[in-house]
Amino acid sequence: MSRLVLMIDDNSQVPPGIISKISRLSGKGLMEVKRAIAGHAPVLDKPLFDRLDSSPARDILSLLIDLETSNIPYKASELSGRDVYNERNTYFEINSNKLLNLIAAREKSIEQQHVIGRLEDPE
Repeated sequence: MSRLVLMIDDNSQVPPGIISKISRLSGKGLMEVKRAIAGHAPVLDKPLFDRLDSSPARDILSLLIDLETSNIPYKASELSGRDVYNERNTYFEINSNKLLNLIAAREKSIEQQHVIGRLEDPE
């Protein structure tokens, strides 16, 4: 399962509301999030999708939109399952538009799987 790792480039511009949102999504305390931002460490490392639920990805999408609206530079990368984030490696970069497309594709795929399941077992 893929996950998203988020780095924020500049801590001087991050409003408290965004730090609070990161804290809620990551399960980290506010000070831990602030230290991660200041130390150029990932502030969020979270699975993008639950098995049948897109709400984790939608929560992350909301955060990315907030970052973009506030002009806060960030780097969001998609990693597969057990990969360990290393800033020297190259990963698939994600922004709000790409994540929105991933969510739409995932929801369409799940919808098609439900249709096929009903066709195979109409009861």
